[in-house]
Order: sequence, then structure tokens, then C-alpha cells
Amino acid sequence: MEAPSELRSALLEATPLSEEDFEQARVAQTESGRSLTETLLELEHVKEPALLKALSGVFGLPYRESLSHEEVDAELANELPIGFAKSHHLILLERDDTNLRLALSDPLLIEPLDDLRLLFPGLRLDPVLVPRRAILSCINSVYDRASSADDLREEFTTEDLDELAMEIIDEPQDLLEVNESSG
Repeated sequence: MEAPSELRSALLEATPLSEEDFEQARVAQTESGRSLTETLLELEHVKEPALLKALSGVFGLPYRESLSHEEVDAELANELPIGFAKSHHLILLERDDTNLRLALSDPLLIEPLDDLRLLFPGLRLDPVLVPRRAILSCINSVYDRASSADDLREEFTTEDLDELAMEIIDEPQDLLEVNESSG
């Protein structure tokens, strides 16, 4: 598959890639069936931030170097299996009535985006490009927190929580509080 000339030109202009590096990656990409982005990174012809910044310019997508788990709607993110999120280096960030914002590391992979369109019909995908390492770190953090919360919910029954509440209510008053109220 021939890379569009606009993509080729942008990558050669905005990154340290040489014509030879690009051609080698294009041939390897055709043979492997992987995306051009993955192939360029695998061959170590360009660093991921430089590549994503160039792709950001080509596709008109925002680029961010980092991502915090606080920026992620964990409930939304957990609507995707962790294996899907990790294998495609993407995480759902937030959703409103018309948009689904997500972080991804490869805008050339259209299959996972098509899958998201099927899972979230009627929503416009609003991607931001983020390096793989930042996305994977965020995935691990968000899915781990959700797993821990689920484990905690399973551990405590309603009766356990009621019993704990009664213990707190029946707890003896602190001596300082007793002195303040009587004085």
C-alpha cells in the first residue's frame, strides 16, 4: 500500500526520516501488515513524539505528551475490554451527547475506530494523539482502580456497611469533645 504523498512529505519534512528510511519502513509495513506508524517506531527510524507531532499536523488532531488517569472517565473507559484498549493503544476519556473523546497513539489504524463507531453509534469520535507509553500507563491505572473498587464492593456486603456505621455511631466520645461540651 503506497503512503499518500501528503503523509510522506509531512513525515519527511517534520521528522528526521530520510527517503531511504521511509521506503524501508513502507516495504516492511507492506510485508508485515502492520501500520506505518508501528513499523516506523519498530525500526527506530523516528522517535514517537516527533512522529505523533507530524501526524498531528497531517490529520489536524491535537497532540499531547502525557495523560493523567484523572482525565479519564473510568466508568466509560471500562466499557472497553482492557485487551482491546492495550492492543490498540487507546483509551476512552469522556463522552457527551455528541462526542466521544479518546486518546490514541496511531491515527493510521482505522479498524479500532470503526469498532468504536459501532459500539457508540451517533457519537463523533474526537481523538487526541498521545504516546503509547502514556496511554498504557493510564490504562493500567484506570483499569486497576476499577478492579480494586469492584473487589472492595464484593468484599463488603450491605450488612457489613450497616454494622460499621453502627460502630461509628456508638463509638465513645473523645475526652476533648466531652470537656468542650460540658465547659
